[in-house]
Amino acid sequence: MNLTSLARPLSLIALASLLAACASPSGHFGSSSSRSPSLAAQRMMCALNPDKCMYKGPYEPGEEAYAEEEAQRLNRDSLNRLRRSGRRY
Repeated sequence: MNLTSLARPLSLIALASLLAACASPSGHFGSSSSRSPSLAAQRMMCALNPDKCMYKGPYEPGEEAYAEEEAQRLNRDSLNRLRRSGRRY
């Protein structure tokens, strides 16, 4: 096995390690301070029970209209991606 065949996997491992170190909230691995669940854990909790993640408070001025427009844009973009992916088959 030559060096060039190992370069890509090793560079991917190094990149993943760097990203993990940068993503650590405290900048240190294994810090034992209590903090909220990680973003991945929060996304999983929201996927399993979306009602717990819904904000039920009042909107700020203009926020509701923006949220509606953004939801429409995201839905439109998602539909366009779905249509494009369907044409490949």
